[in-house]
Amino acid sequence: NRPSYIFQTFLYAAILCRKQSMKVAPSLLYIHRAASEGYSPVIEMGAPRQPKVPVGNFAFFEDEFRERLRGLLQEIFSREETFCQTEEIRKCEYCDFRSLCKR
Repeated sequence: NRPSYIFQTFLYAAILCRKQSMKVAPSLLYIHRAASEGYSPVIEMGAPRQPKVPVGNFAFFEDEFRERLRGLLQEIFSREETFCQTEEIRKCEYCDFRSLCKR
């Protein structure tokens, strides 16, 4: 349910990893949950309905993330790939680019 948040947080972690030698634990602070006992802002990864593993050190995920990011950017800028509008119109309601695709 949070792929865009995770992507953005991992992107920041990838940038930070290049700027410093300390380990980076990508985190998302959900203020409404922060006071709960046992709450941790550290992102957890794993298969659906399986135990999750906290990402305490982004370095273990960095190579795979950068590889997927590179592929995504190649797809976005490819002259062979055609732009397809989303089937989910609700996503367009707050999109900054909806005027470009006339939604």
